[in-house]
Parts: sequence; C-alpha cells; structure tokens
Amino acid sequence: MIEPLRESRLVECRDCGLLFREPGLTAEQLTKFYRNLPETIWRYEPAQVGSWACAKKTLHQLHDTTRSLDVVDVGAFEGGFLRMLPDHWKKHAIEPSPQGRTSLRDTGVDVIGEYVDQLDQNTNYHEQFDVVTLFDVFEHLPSPIRTLDALAGLIKPGGRLLLSTGNTDHWSWRMLEGSHWYLHSVQHLCFGNAKYFRQWAKQRDLQVERIVRHPHKLASPSASMVQALETLHCWSVRKRKTWLARIIQMLPGCRDWMHRNGRTVFANSLRDHLLICFRKPIAATSAT
Repeated sequence: MIEPLRESRLVECRDCGLLFREPGLTAEQLTKFYRNLPETIWRYEPAQVGSWACAKKTLHQLHDTTRSLDVVDVGAFEGGFLRMLPDHWKKHAIEPSPQGRTSLRDTGVDVIGEYVDQLDQNTNYHEQFDVVTLFDVFEHLPSPIRTLDALAGLIKPGGRLLLSTGNTDHWSWRMLEGSHWYLHSVQHLCFGNAKYFRQWAKQRDLQVERIVRHPHKLASPSASMVQALETLHCWSVRKRKTWLARIIQMLPGCRDWMHRNGRTVFANSLRDHLLICFRKPIAATSAT
C-alpha cells in the first residue's frame, strides 16, 4: 500500500508490515524540528494517558510490586509515568530534552543518557533493568530496528520491555489510510502493528507476553463513540458514500457535520494503540 502524504509517501513493507514515510526525515532535520517545538507539547495529564494506565496495570499484574525493581523509562520527559510507580522502585530515565532531564533529576530520577542507541552496550547498563518502557516514542524513530535492539540489550534475563504506539491494523487505519489522525504529526515517521512486533521479537528470541489494545487518550464511552462516528462520517464523505453520510448527519448532535467536507478527524480516544509486553527468557543467550 502506498498513499500520498504531504511531501512524502506512506509505504508499507510487505515482509514485516511496518509502515513508514518515504522519504523520511534526516537526523539533522529531526533535531532542528524538536529544538523548535515548545516543551509543553510533551506534557500530559497522567490520568488521561492510555498507555501509562495500561502499562501500570500490566506491571502490577506481572510483577511482585512489593520488591524493588529497576525500571528505565525511555523518552520520560519530566517523569510523569515514573511518578505513577511504587516509590521503592529504582527509577531511571533516558531523555533528550534538557528541561526534562533537569525535572527528572530534581525528583530523584537517575538520568542515564539522552538517546538509548547512544549507550555503550559494554557499560553497566547492559542487561541491568527489570523493566524498560517506551511510550509514544516508537513512531518518532528514524531507525526503529536499531533502537529496539538497543532496548532489548537493557533488559535483564527474565525482565520485560513495555512498548506503546499506534496500531496500523485498527479499523480506522484501514478506512482512512493516509488520512489517519496519527499521521498529522510530521515527526511521526514509522507505524507498527502486531505482525511487525511479533516478527522482531521472534528474531531476537524475545517472548511476546501480552498485547493490549488501548486508546491514546482515555475518555468516556460516549466520547469514544462520537469519535468513532466522526471517523465513519469522514470515510463516507471521502469515498462519496453520500447515503451513509446523510444517515450519520441525522443523528442527534451530528447535523453540522455536513460542513466538514471529509477533513481529518482527531480521534485519539479510539482503541487504536497497542501496548506490547516483551519478555527476555532467563535462559536466553546475551547478544554480543
């Protein structure tokens, strides 16, 4: 599948299922772009972050939370997720933002680096963490395999990697394709699904222990239903399914949608994200 996308194209790898922008952005372009973004863009309300809530529940189900665990959050910014974890856990972070690193250190978080794939695998961080987390970062990666491999190197045998990102197998992706809301951010470069992550895990001798579908932003069932209808309406207008668009417009509160002209819907409360929990087997042989 290849779809027009602003000044790039959205391309799907037939072998692994990864979707990515072609051409992508260079490391220099990304650095310049992020430098000009306001720091507040990464500041979330913890109670509304679907990946954090899902990951916290998963960790409490899979780990004995009474014992001390070493956890590192990659792309932690100011440490919102880490603050949701038990106080007796040993908390570490990898964060490129200077403001984020300052905030993390001020709250007692050990900042071990700016980028995970810049860490020397021969340092004390190799296979030293019980839990490694990566939320809303995968889609920003110019070299996803290199970063995923670096993350795998941080996990202890028996430890886990929790990763959350958009799911291109969700029905809204299949309907809207290159117009999906997740493509609105030009810094989103690659887009995964269960097939891609299972294949990567198999090649690295990791177990896919759990896959959980969740929304990017938690919302009420009624709000999520409205976004689902908005997505369906957007598709019907784009595909010229006039009869369906008119039926939806007849629903309470939907009359003014006739003026939307099929523009992209920011439907971030649909369950169009995946939380994948990978586990490194205790008997696995460490990569050199």
